[in-house]
Amino acid sequence: MTDDGPITAFRDRYEFLSNYFPCPVTVDGETYSTAEHAFQALKTDDPAERRRVREAPAPYAAKRLGKKVTLRDERDARRFEVMERVVREKFRDPALAAALLWVQDAASLGDAAHCHSSSECGKLNVFNSIIIPRFAGF
Repeated sequence: MTDDGPITAFRDRYEFLSNYFPCPVTVDGETYSTAEHAFQALKTDDPAERRRVREAPAPYAAKRLGKKVTLRDERDARRFEVMERVVREKFRDPALAAALLWVQDAASLGDAAHCHSSSECGKLNVFNSIIIPRFAGF
């Protein structure tokens, strides 16, 4: 838990937890401007589609493009593995890693198990509620 209780939104001082937070994320030799860009691009194996997603002007645009890409065959089976990889890369940044130290356990992230996207229901992203606690204290 944080000193303020459970985190209920990735805003203000918790904005860095969002996949939309601007920070370079490098995966497979390609650098993306946000974790959202990387996650959406990695849904496909098509280099041109990955490039379009990578070059999207904003994370919400990358997400919109990600809904239109040709999905990798194993995408559904590996999506949590891919998200973990992207989040690991994001938190290689020393400042972001230091900011993550206060996250003590999954309870700090509030109740988000039913929601896949903060834009869908106003709750936290389930991917982050599952994955980020694994990095607490690293």
